[in-house]
Amino acid sequence: GQIALIETKMESNKMRPSATIGRDELLSALKGAGSITKPINNFPVLTHCLIELHADQTATITATDFDVTFRSTIEAGVTEPGAFTAPADVLISILSKIQGRQDVTLTSGYGCMTVVSGMIDFRLPSYEAEDFPPIASAYYEIDLDIDASAMSRLLKSTSWAAAKGTVKWNLAGSHLHSADGHMVVVATDAVQLAYARAVVQGCDEFPDITIPARTVGELIRMLDSIDTVTLSASETKVRMKGPATEIVSTVIDAKFPDYQRIIPTDNRHVMTADVSELKRAVERVLIVASEKTRAMKIEVQGDRVILITRGASSVWDEMIVEY
Repeated sequence: GQIALIETKMESNKMRPSATIGRDELLSALKGAGSITKPINNFPVLTHCLIELHADQTATITATDFDVTFRSTIEAGVTEPGAFTAPADVLISILSKIQGRQDVTLTSGYGCMTVVSGMIDFRLPSYEAEDFPPIASAYYEIDLDIDASAMSRLLKSTSWAAAKGTVKWNLAGSHLHSADGHMVVVATDAVQLAYARAVVQGCDEFPDITIPARTVGELIRMLDSIDTVTLSASETKVRMKGPATEIVSTVIDAKFPDYQRIIPTDNRHVMTADVSELKRAVERVLIVASEKTRAMKIEVQGDRVILITRGASSVWDEMIVEY
């Protein structure tokens, strides 16, 4: 009984990790983490994110599902450094319901955490930081500093063509490699193929890797909010690191096909069109295209291209091109 009393007093005198953080900054970081967390059998801690409070008045939010890891560092008024976990989806829902640019105080201890803002006081379940899966460090063969908007364009313009599901696992992502001083991104589902490239300084030694489609989506969201990014890669992992956020992912452990063999090289028929004008024309035609096939016919007549679809409804749309 005496030993138990001493232990209780020691626990009650222990300072509990605590910090006050801007609601908007915390919510933005948690949304990135929340897209990674998901329930997995026997690993309920993976529905949580790790919140680390540092003495330099910053807080780091980390989430992982073993394949993809998200980490973001934000400013925080830390009164007591420490680390604990928080249920990501629940905390996001709470912060979304708090109006205005208010501060939120997070405090952890005794198997739970509190979220306080004004007269609002939530108590949520929490794991000890030691229960959160350790994030293993990785060796990267190359680091490239790339314009974030350029990298985003490469991924956005190709990722739509990647295979869906797990039947064609080696095609379920975006393939990156270097060629003649360019960073090349390719995606295909064996029916359609998208190819894009951009000049990137020092990319000649970049390894051939295929990034899973889910990771590509997370990277695009990250790239759209920053100006520059450092792209690091090895044969097994890829990392994109911004000023305050980074995403690390395993790569697809399967060989991407030699796509260059199926790209025609002797093109006798070449059509050049204004991208935005062509996009608008296609969108107009697809309004009445079959929901099942989403198909249309393209006819070239001299300097005109005609887009046609027929069915219960039909449309004929044409535009001027160079052919």
